[in-house]
Amino acid sequence: MERNFDARGYERITDTTLPEPDVMVVVTAIKIKNYQVYGGYPWYPYWGWGWGWYKSTNYYGYPGYGWGYPYYPSYVTSYETGTVVWDMFDPDNVDEEEEIIYVEWTGAINGVLGSSVSSTEDRITTGINQAFVQSPYIQSE
Repeated sequence: MERNFDARGYERITDTTLPEPDVMVVVTAIKIKNYQVYGGYPWYPYWGWGWGWYKSTNYYGYPGYGWGYPYYPSYVTSYETGTVVWDMFDPDNVDEEEEIIYVEWTGAINGVLGSSVSSTEDRITTGINQAFVQSPYIQSE
């Protein structure tokens, strides 16, 4: 991101003793682990054979199928998703009374988590570069 801002004429200021910058950029990375639970659910009353359920003298069953319904095991899957979001704003254009920050530019990249660190870094870099390509109006005055 820093290289893209440099190429657009911005200069990064890390010294907090200097006067307030013209714009500020806040970057946020979000990682979420998602779970999906699949439960064993019986097919009722069996594969479309109708309502043949009955009570025999010694068991409940379905003709020709023996006792009860086929239950399938439950299982859980999980996966991680990642998002990088950034907001650029003018610190002079803030309504402190209403607590509103007027954002001038927002970018977001979803699905950035890869199978390795280098894959994730490549996805983030590619996404940031593409956001700047799509935003030619982001230029220092």
